[in-house]
Amino acid sequence: MATLPVYRWRLAPDGYATRRQLRALGLRPGGQDVAAQLERPRRRRGPLIAYLYRVDRAKPVRPMTPARMAAVEA
Repeated sequence: MATLPVYRWRLAPDGYATRRQLRALGLRPGGQDVAAQLERPRRRRGPLIAYLYRVDRAKPVRPMTPARMAAVEA
């Protein structure tokens, strides 16, 4: 298993996004493995880690079905 590339906070190259960023673009990871990670240093504890996915491999969000819509409304 290869090690993941690690980038400092706010310094990830273009083409990578977190799950939340993908969702804002109307995408989902779509089964792909984590491609890289971000680390944000903290003073008293270990660094915050965010996992990054490749945007070009992401798939569109699945459409809302009537059954899922009913579950959300309940």
